[in-house]
Amino acid sequence: LELSPFLNIMSQQLHVTTVGSNEGESEFSQYLKSKDVSVDTITKLTQKKLNTLDLLRSIGDDLNAVADACGIDIIQKVKLRNAINSLAPVLVDKEEMSAVLEMEKKLKMLQSSTHIVAAAKKTVNTQVTNCSNEITATFKQLHEALDRRQTEITNTLHVIANEKTKKLESLLEAINGQTSEAQQHINLCRKKLQTSIRLNQIEARKEGILKIAEEVAQMTVITSSNEAIVNAKIHLSLDAAVLSKLISGFGNVSAAVVPTILSL
Repeated sequence: LELSPFLNIMSQQLHVTTVGSNEGESEFSQYLKSKDVSVDTITKLTQKKLNTLDLLRSIGDDLNAVADACGIDIIQKVKLRNAINSLAPVLVDKEEMSAVLEMEKKLKMLQSSTHIVAAAKKTVNTQVTNCSNEITATFKQLHEALDRRQTEITNTLHVIANEKTKKLESLLEAINGQTSEAQQHINLCRKKLQTSIRLNQIEARKEGILKIAEEVAQMTVITSSNEAIVNAKIHLSLDAAVLSKLISGFGNVSAAVVPTILSL
């Protein structure tokens, strides 16, 4: 037999596939079951930490001692010996082993990549929660600030309105007083005019009526140019467009992509 292509004879775990075996079952258990070793015997070996094919292969001449230590009966010991003897060394080419080792190395890298991606995903979820909380808190403050400002402006409006109203009410009271007084004077003068008098009494009546007319003429008439009327206007400035523009540009969320520096 020419063995030159094979550089190493190594003891390797045999890959045994048994029909109906569970995916989570160890290669050790699968192999022994394929050799008709009982589950009880497998459990006893496993409890003694003899749970790999390498350890099984190393039992060798110590089988009797191991059987006694594990409490394995003679029938199961025979089946166990048969299983051990069936474990033959595997001829492994150097390139084959190198390829397997490289694949195992790549597998570890892939597993590491999985952890990195999972950690990054967790970071994104954490940031979403933190950013959402910050956005909610910030806009709550803005809403509260707008509510406070609305209350302030509304209160100022009512203060100004009350001052103007009081001045107008005072002015209206004065006008009503003069109007009532003027009406009384007019009624009195008309009554005098409707009363018959002698010719020599006309001059005195005229003097009295003219005097009353002078008093009425001196009464203040309110026009639209009156200060209280002019100042009755209330000026309100609410530049909603400016505020809306500020709000529409307030805050920003970006992907924060890290630039890749290319070496020239």
